[in-house]
Amino acid sequence: MNLRTMHLFELNDVWKIYKNKDNVIHALSRINCSFKECSFNIIHGPSGCGKSTLIRIIGLVETPSLGEVLIKCEDTSDQPQKSEIP
Repeated sequence: MNLRTMHLFELNDVWKIYKNKDNVIHALSRINCSFKECSFNIIHGPSGCGKSTLIRIIGLVETPSLGEVLIKCEDTSDQPQKSEIP
């Protein structure tokens, strides 16, 4: 059985890096996780650890700097961000 078919969301080696002229901020680094359909999941951690960034990437509001996000086994890299949809 292919284990990928069991996951609603799958993140593989996802990074989110924000850059400005003076700083580089690694909001997420090397995130590997999956969420099964009809499961109950909790994302927790201290303030500033990247929880909201992770949710925004899963919801296609932001794209990861590196890595792959699969929704129902389909790569989302070619899908527009929600903010780009008219």
